[in-house]
Amino acid sequence: SLNTQRVSSVIGTTEAGQIGYQCEHQQGQAHHLIDDYTYLEIVDEQGAPVPLGEAGRLLVTTLTKSSFPLIRYDIGDSGRFHLAPCPCGRQGRVIDYLGRVDDMMSLGLVNISYRDLKAKLEDLDISEMQLIGRYQDGRELLIVQLESDTYQKNSLIQIVKERLLTVPDLGSSLKTNTFDLEINVWPPGTLPRKQRTGKLAQVVDERVHR
Repeated sequence: SLNTQRVSSVIGTTEAGQIGYQCEHQQGQAHHLIDDYTYLEIVDEQGAPVPLGEAGRLLVTTLTKSSFPLIRYDIGDSGRFHLAPCPCGRQGRVIDYLGRVDDMMSLGLVNISYRDLKAKLEDLDISEMQLIGRYQDGRELLIVQLESDTYQKNSLIQIVKERLLTVPDLGSSLKTNTFDLEINVWPPGTLPRKQRTGKLAQVVDERVHR
């Protein structure tokens, strides 16, 4: 009804603004970078540049913001540079935008992936999920926060617990009582959001503030 000829993706951040866009030849993860305004690096977990074509964390340096500059700012996303130029002929660099990388938390000796847990629960009546790591009574505690409008709250908690026990490593750690588990169900939209962006933090590690 709007006579739209083409719908394209734009990568934007709250702090740095727009950093990438799609041309008429791109779809999916591929995006041109806006190098005239922001300089983007792809690095490993130690902050060193990754080899061309390999995935890593995205660091952004703003080139035009004088009042609020960003220097190698980690935006919490991952990507990889394309090895070949885009068929459109534009000279700007091209990346595959691979999404968030801050969805992992370690408890005990187990790395817990937000995406893996969310995949285990995707068929349930759950609109949002948040993982919290906390120290409580001298032990590590994994808190799984769920938003759902189901009226069978206790049944949902039991189903979620049974599903988590089937996740490799996490399930065995829970069975051996390596750390504690707490599951809470909230009405939709009631979990605390980030004040500035209004988004729900998927993974919150409160142990770093201990």
